[in-house]
Amino acid sequence: MLSITHIFPYLEAVVEGQLSSNDALDIKPKLDNLRSKIGDKRLYLAVVGEFSSGKSTFINALLGFRLLKDAVMPTTACATYIQNAGTALSLNVQFFDGNKFQATEHNISSVATYLRRTHHIETHSMQEVVDVLTSHNKVARLVKSLSINVPNAKIPQNIVIIDTPGFNPGSASTDNHYEITQHVVEHVADAALILTPCEQAMSATLIRFLREKLHRCLHRCIYIVTRFDTMDEWSRNGVEEYARNRIISDLGINNPRFYAESAITMLPVKRIPDERKSDWAMFQREFKRFETETWRELQRSKDIMLHEHIGLLTHEMAQLCQSRLQRKVGELRNMAAFLDTIRIENITTVCNEMVAQSINALDCALQSFDSSLHGATSRCIAKAESMIMDTKYSTSNFEKVLIPEIIEAVNHEANMRLTEISATLSNRVRICVHGQISIMQRIFSSHYDKFPALRPQERLPNTDLVRIDTPYLSFSAAIQETKSLDKKENISMLGGAAAAGIIGSLLLGPIGLLAMVGGAMLGSKDKQIRERAVELVSPEISKYFAMLAIRLRDEIQRTKAQYRGLIQRFANDHIDKYGQAVSAMIRQHEEKKRLINNQIKGLNTTIANLGNIQGDIEHELAVLKYKH
Repeated sequence: MLSITHIFPYLEAVVEGQLSSNDALDIKPKLDNLRSKIGDKRLYLAVVGEFSSGKSTFINALLGFRLLKDAVMPTTACATYIQNAGTALSLNVQFFDGNKFQATEHNISSVATYLRRTHHIETHSMQEVVDVLTSHNKVARLVKSLSINVPNAKIPQNIVIIDTPGFNPGSASTDNHYEITQHVVEHVADAALILTPCEQAMSATLIRFLREKLHRCLHRCIYIVTRFDTMDEWSRNGVEEYARNRIISDLGINNPRFYAESAITMLPVKRIPDERKSDWAMFQREFKRFETETWRELQRSKDIMLHEHIGLLTHEMAQLCQSRLQRKVGELRNMAAFLDTIRIENITTVCNEMVAQSINALDCALQSFDSSLHGATSRCIAKAESMIMDTKYSTSNFEKVLIPEIIEAVNHEANMRLTEISATLSNRVRICVHGQISIMQRIFSSHYDKFPALRPQERLPNTDLVRIDTPYLSFSAAIQETKSLDKKENISMLGGAAAAGIIGSLLLGPIGLLAMVGGAMLGSKDKQIRERAVELVSPEISKYFAMLAIRLRDEIQRTKAQYRGLIQRFANDHIDKYGQAVSAMIRQHEEKKRLINNQIKGLNTTIANLGNIQGDIEHELAVLKYKH
């Protein structure tokens, strides 16, 4: 036969080694309670019944004298533990207000004082105290726990009678009585006496209570119809048959332990009614037979109860291990996915993808950028034309006044446009680059949210403003040609018109035309020479802005390349800086993965072992119940 005491070391090892800390905190007290029950040689017999089922009289009959007083209404809100012990009637009581008292029939002063001061009830003997604590409508409801030691009682000294609270069918005030009774029968009592009065044998409310609250303990119950002495023989036979059939049909107990008793016959009475004298001795013999069989069977009920509780606890532990196993498998799955995600190659791939996206975003941001200088070129040519046409010409004035003014005007216009372009370009680049780096930081942070060591801490890098230098503009060729023309004009200064013709025939190139302007301005061809000067200056201005446009395009490409490099370096820094951290984390998680695998193996073994224990316990229970 299985020795349940040998199971405890293994179950304790499971609690300490396989269950989570929260589960262990829940299971350990249950395991300790079971161990204490195995070590407790006392046998606990609960007495259960609806109000007015004769519980007090029945318990008094078991004790052999009148200890408990019949209550007018359901009162006691706790289970009362009664045993044959001591040399004097004594009790231990605790109230819901926290007050605790020990009293004996030789010393009731403390509890009597409490009852007088708190409830204005006078008590002068231990029996009166017991009556108040168990049957007084007000006081009994405030009792949290009560145990009574009765010396020289008829019950064996290893038997503890548990008087459970009576419940009144349909009364909400006794709802907690159901719960108290259920707890006592399921977790404390080795067996239970279910009392039902002959007037309402196995009532519908009692059947419902037994099915709903005590369905797991029905095989440990003894069913007793009380007050059988109040009925004639024919009625007794009918009630007995009816009650037995209801137990079989409604509770599913095929071979119930069933008795029909008269407890009053076991107590001293002043006079036996004449109509009952013939049956009085028979009821006494039946009650003694019930006692003998009950005390004998109670030990077997204790074995059944212990096996049941160990079986239930083993099943609960197996379920907790199974739940933990599922969590560990989930952890292992998540860890494998995580390790696959944070590989160095994956980080590099992710970073490169983000770099490509950032560069594409930069290209898109600059694609629609307006870097045109056409408007500035047109405005400068128009302004030069106006200056040439409106200014009195002389070679000296052209070189020292007009040309510097045109250069200043062109540079001013170019600088204004470049400043505008530079500001817009710098702003676009800065917004785009900072935005993309911020996105990368958020991705890094979210990707490694559970791993602060991998979260990038760099601040956003500063972006330099775009700077574009203007080309050098001097009109030196035009000035040199003008000086050459001036020397030639000095030969023919006598005739303005002839001098203008000579100058016009000598100057064939665009630079020479500038010199012709001087001569023309001195002669009658002044207007034509000015117009020619405009034709000569305009290409220089266009060439200037064309060179500036090339520089601008180069600067845009240089800027794009500069910030592409900045983004790439930011990503590379992340790969380099956190790569080692990732490698360390991978090693840590690989070790944790190994530990989880070992835990899973251990849990699988434990679940199998607990299953074997459950099987053994179920076999033992079947044997015990069969013998019972």
